[in-house]
Amino acid sequence: MVQPRQIVRLLALLITTAAWVSAQESDPNIPSELNIGFGVAAYNSVYKGDDSETLAIPIIFYESEKFYFRGRMGGYRFFGDETFSVAAIGQWRVDGYDDDDSWFLRGMKDREMTLDGGLSATYFDGWGATTVSLVTDLLGRHDGQELTVSYGHRFLSERWTLIPAAGVLWKSNNLADYYYGVRAGEAISGRPAYSAGDGWDPFVSLYTTYKITDQWSFLATLRYEWLGSEITDSPIVNDHYQAMLMAGLMYQF
Repeated sequence: MVQPRQIVRLLALLITTAAWVSAQESDPNIPSELNIGFGVAAYNSVYKGDDSETLAIPIIFYESEKFYFRGRMGGYRFFGDETFSVAAIGQWRVDGYDDDDSWFLRGMKDREMTLDGGLSATYFDGWGATTVSLVTDLLGRHDGQELTVSYGHRFLSERWTLIPAAGVLWKSNNLADYYYGVRAGEAISGRPAYSAGDGWDPFVSLYTTYKITDQWSFLATLRYEWLGSEITDSPIVNDHYQAMLMAGLMYQF
């Protein structure tokens, strides 16, 4: 059965990539823009015994001079211009699992989603954009932090937009251990206790849109993240990567 957590996780992976479109096209002189649509997305679960999923998902983006909303992420730009800007951000972290997500997780305490908050800064160098963000847990679930550094460039034609990007995520030991560790009371034969430390996870992404009409656009995105050894050494983790592929349609209001 498809669970709300799985839908939100796909939205989160989509927004992480799609945010490049919003960042690359941010301009304080353009009017507010709302895009609503739908798509189909597929992703792999990194946990043992948890199947990959293919789901239909909604798409919602809103951009204005100061505020933006990108599915699971919202922000307020309080400083900067077209070259450099800083924003306060909040984002719903969708990592985690329920113990009934797979047979191998039975007896584990559920790892909950949470709300992270922090700052994000974007710098345009004339060719591409560098974005650095740092967030921390606001609800006391994992009590950790995550740093993201990424760089991307936008290629344009009359109807096509193509944005390749690459970056790296740093997850603190509290964050990694909460979602990928095994506590002493959860250890069983074949699932020993494990404490995850902090680590770096590189990723690449590709986002493309095709303007069908003035209002309708086709979009597709691919994201691939290599998981560090602090995560992959966990006895509950099965894959060495997290991947997502999505395609859909958006209508601009």
